[in-house]
Amino acid sequence: NKVATLPGIKAAPSEPPEGMGQFPFAVTYPKNGSFRLESAGFGTYLHTLICEIHVARVILPRAISQTIPYIESFIQIVLSDPQLGGTVTSANVIRYEFGRLVWAGEEHIGVRFEVDVKILQEGGV
Repeated sequence: NKVATLPGIKAAPSEPPEGMGQFPFAVTYPKNGSFRLESAGFGTYLHTLICEIHVARVILPRAISQTIPYIESFIQIVLSDPQLGGTVTSANVIRYEFGRLVWAGEEHIGVRFEVDVKILQEGGV
């Protein structure tokens, strides 16, 4: 999980948890996807992955200033390894949204990334 290496991230579980008590924390999960059949046995998966970085909203100005640097550092992590450690063929587009995030009924400040990835599938389709 690449996002776990960002400075200050206290937790980045591989499975989305019911709740989280450590901040900042990151959570990644799939949003949607498709499969395009190229020819017999070959195709391309196109997925959109969500990665959220949550910061505790105790003192709002502090939470905002703590969160904003994650925008650039997250993008740099993907730029430095667009195959995300060999888990995808390529990461193609990164979109982000800064502001209020909710997890397990709690309101936080954070940034929500949408990352479009491609995975080539050979054989066995």
